[in-house]
Amino acid sequence: MSTKSTSSRVIALLLVSNEEQAADKRLRRLDRQQTVIDRIVATHNLEVIRTVTLINVSANNMLLNPECQAILQAIETHEVDGVVVSDLDRLVRLGELASLAAMDFLKRAKAKLYTRRAVHHFTSDEDISCTYMSAILADGFSQMMKKRMQHGKEAKRKAGLRP
Repeated sequence: MSTKSTSSRVIALLLVSNEEQAADKRLRRLDRQQTVIDRIVATHNLEVIRTVTLINVSANNMLLNPECQAILQAIETHEVDGVVVSDLDRLVRLGELASLAAMDFLKRAKAKLYTRRAVHHFTSDEDISCTYMSAILADGFSQMMKKRMQHGKEAKRKAGLRP
């Protein structure tokens, strides 16, 4: 009798807000996301069938984006079991409630969402609520850190230092 476990098939999704972030070799945002995704894949024995990189696609437009449509179709037809992202804040933006629609789609399709911190199954009201709240908190934390960094840079500029 074989005890070999079958791996879940997933699509890896990398997202950055704009071309500048994608091109900035110093920040390495896409590289960092890929490294985290690689760890998630190894930890959960996932099979990545496709990697999609989205640049400059807002949460409001995500479900209309052709690449996202292909991901949704792959989930709907059960070509894949879920999606893997580095963190929830890659999918959800506080100022864009439409971004919750992607998670709602995953819930309706009974797909899994793999992140650095958890596997979201969307199988119970509690899991759904916790996932949505975690996403909102993750984005809130991300926005807070961006503001702090910007204030720090501005303080350095005012002090005559190079940020």
